[in-house]
Amino acid sequence: MTHASLSKAHLQQKTSGVLRGVLDWIFPPVCAGCGTEGSLLCGACLSKIHTMPFTVCQLCGKPLRSAGVCAACQADPPQYQALRCYSVYEGIARELVHQLKYDGNVGLGRTLAQLMEPMVRVSSWQVDLVVPIPLGEAKLEERGYNQAGVIARALAEELERPYAPSALIRISEAHSQVKLTAEARRGNVRGAFRADPDLVSAKSILLVDDVFTTGATMRFASEAIKSAGAACINALTFARAGLKNREINPIPLTQPKEV
Repeated sequence: MTHASLSKAHLQQKTSGVLRGVLDWIFPPVCAGCGTEGSLLCGACLSKIHTMPFTVCQLCGKPLRSAGVCAACQADPPQYQALRCYSVYEGIARELVHQLKYDGNVGLGRTLAQLMEPMVRVSSWQVDLVVPIPLGEAKLEERGYNQAGVIARALAEELERPYAPSALIRISEAHSQVKLTAEARRGNVRGAFRADPDLVSAKSILLVDDVFTTGATMRFASEAIKSAGAACINALTFARAGLKNREINPIPLTQPKEV
């Protein structure tokens, strides 16, 4: 990523409307998928994203052959009311997350939020606060920003709801989840979160992350928020990892407003 692109991305995180238009004129956006100038995500690359199927578990959002609740959620229901993911974590979707998370392309946060926003409206979720999955202090200092927070802040603006990054904090540093087994991931985040009752009590929370993998992070974050008195929790991520080809049945795509 060029220095000019990085500078523009950080400025975009702090601006909106007309100022973002001025930045686009000074630093023309480049598609994160193919490098074509003109938008952060071009129509051709958008069409290559595999979105999640219609028929999913009513709780965790895992693809199912018929409507209902998956066996795992029946045996051990999560504290969130519902979780949905926009896309399958592969190809262009994976590249978008990688650029946002590791390459400093924070301007993509709004693009991803605009793709995710219709899912909230279609689901008719009540949203009082938009809360991101937090990073630990060391990871936040190393990266300089929380990728989930970048998405959540833009999503809150799209939904015209308050953004509350301090409603949930990470009280223990976690090792990288990338190469861990499902059981190791659960151990890595168990007891890692604490929610602020003054902010979440009696509120309907929209919990936001970039990628859903095993579900451990969402599960334990939701437990912390529920323990702090939240009325209900719905969760949303841009992508879901670990799906097999037979589970993918694409749904129609929606072009974001400002790509």
